[in-house]
Amino acid sequence: MMMNKCDDSDDNNNYNNSSIRQSQEKLNQAAERLSSRLASIQQEKVVVIQSFPCQTNDETEAYRCKCSFQILQQQHPVNEEYRCHYAIREEQRPVIIDTFPIANRRIQTVMRQFRDDILNTSASNQDNFSFISPSLTSCTLSTSWKHDMDCILTLHYNQPIEVNEWKRQARQLCSILQLRQVNGRSKGLWVSATPSAQQHLSDDGKDPHGSYNTLRDTVYMIRIRRQSIHCNDTNEITSWEVTLNNNSNDNDANTTTNSRTSTTGTTIIPVLYEKSETAFFHPNPNAMTKALQWMLQRLQYIQQVPQQQQAPSKTMSLLELYCGCGAHTVALARTGLVQRIVAVELDVRLVQACQHNVALNGVQDIVTVLSCDAGQYSKNSGSKKQPTSDVGSSMDATSYDILLVDPPKQGLDMAVCDMALQQQEEKTLQHILYISCGHQALLRDLQRLSPQYQVVDCCQLDLFPGTYSIETLVHLQRK
Repeated sequence: MMMNKCDDSDDNNNYNNSSIRQSQEKLNQAAERLSSRLASIQQEKVVVIQSFPCQTNDETEAYRCKCSFQILQQQHPVNEEYRCHYAIREEQRPVIIDTFPIANRRIQTVMRQFRDDILNTSASNQDNFSFISPSLTSCTLSTSWKHDMDCILTLHYNQPIEVNEWKRQARQLCSILQLRQVNGRSKGLWVSATPSAQQHLSDDGKDPHGSYNTLRDTVYMIRIRRQSIHCNDTNEITSWEVTLNNNSNDNDANTTTNSRTSTTGTTIIPVLYEKSETAFFHPNPNAMTKALQWMLQRLQYIQQVPQQQQAPSKTMSLLELYCGCGAHTVALARTGLVQRIVAVELDVRLVQACQHNVALNGVQDIVTVLSCDAGQYSKNSGSKKQPTSDVGSSMDATSYDILLVDPPKQGLDMAVCDMALQQQEEKTLQHILYISCGHQALLRDLQRLSPQYQVVDCCQLDLFPGTYSIETLVHLQRK
C-alpha cells in the first residue's frame, strides 16, 4: 500500500526513536565516566552501573510539570500592534519561544491558550482581561505529576495590582483555561482567584497556603510477591514497582490510602500528596517514580540480607536529610519496611508540606518531621545540644540503620559526612542511600565516605531529557 507523501508518521517515529536513543547514549557515556572515577575511589570492588533511560516519547519530550517564562511585548513591524511572547533565558539574555516541547501537554495547552486567546486577543475582547496583561513580566505554570489533574498559573507583575478587578478577570480566566487557581504577585502582595468565589489574599507578600494553592497527586506502589523459581529454594521474592496510573479502575484509590491485595499476592499501596505550588517539588515525575522504585528495591534488599552475621532485619529505622515535601518520606513509611523515620528539612514551606503529607497518609506514628539544617542537625547529633524532645527519642543520628540523603547540587554538608563516619559500640549506621543531581559533589562525597563505606549498587536516570542533567542513585554499605 502506497503511503501518502504528506504523511509524516515515519519522520515522527524516527524523531521519537532518536530521542530515546539519545537518552540511552547520554546515560551510557555518563556510566563510563562514573565507572572510571569509582574505580579510583574503591579499588577493591567493581560496581556495575545500571542505566534507566527514557522508554517513550512522553518521557523524552512532554515531561516537565513546572515551567517559568518571561513575557515580552514586541511591536509588529507592519500593523504596529504589540504582541506578547514567551521567552526563556539563554546565556543571560531572553530568547523568544513559540513552544516549549519539554513541558507536559497540559502546560503546553495552557501556554498556547493564554498567549493567543487572552494576552493577544482581538481589540474587541481586550476589555475582558484589561487588568491581567498590563505590567505582566513573567509567569509560572505548575501541574500535578499526573498532568491531567491540577494546573495553577502564577502571574508576576512589576506594578501594583488593582485587586478587585484583577480577581474578577482572574476567575474568568480560571474557567476559560480550566485552571485550579490563578495567582497574581507584585511587590508586597499575593492575590489568588479560583473558578468559585473562594479567594486568598495576603498583603505581606507571603504564600497563604490555602487549600486551592496545592497540587494533588496519588502515587501507586505495587508490591509483588512470588516464589523463587529455583528448585531447592522455597523463599518468597518481593519486588516493587511505582506508577502514577491507577490500574485497578478504582476511582476511590485517588483519595484513600487503603491498600488492596489481589489473590496473586500483589499489593497496591496508594500514597497521597499535596504540594504547595510555591515550594520545590520534583518537576519530572518519570524520574521521581523511577528513583522511588529504586529506593524500595534497596530497602527490600537491606531487610533481607543479614547484617554482620545477624539475622535479616524485620524492622528498620531511617534518618532522612533534605526530605523536601516528603515525596520519599511518606512513601517509605507506607511500605511496612521501615519502623521509624526522622525526616529533616530546613525550608519552612517544605516542612509544612511534609508534615501535611505525613498526616494525609496516616503515618504520624512512624514519621517525625524536624525543621532544621541538615548540617547543624548532624553536628548536634548525639550531643547535649540536641534536645531529645526534638527527635522524639534519645537516639542520635548514627543509631539509625539507614541514612537517606537527597541534597542540592552542592552535595552533602561536611558535617553530614562526619556524622556518617562516626561509630558507636552498640549500633552504627550501616547503609546510605544517596540521591544526587550534582556529579562533582557526589564524587567528592563518595571520596570522603570511602574510608568506611563502599558502593554496592548504583544506577543513573535521565533527569531532564534533552539536557545534560543526570540523577545518580548510590547505595553505600559500611565495610
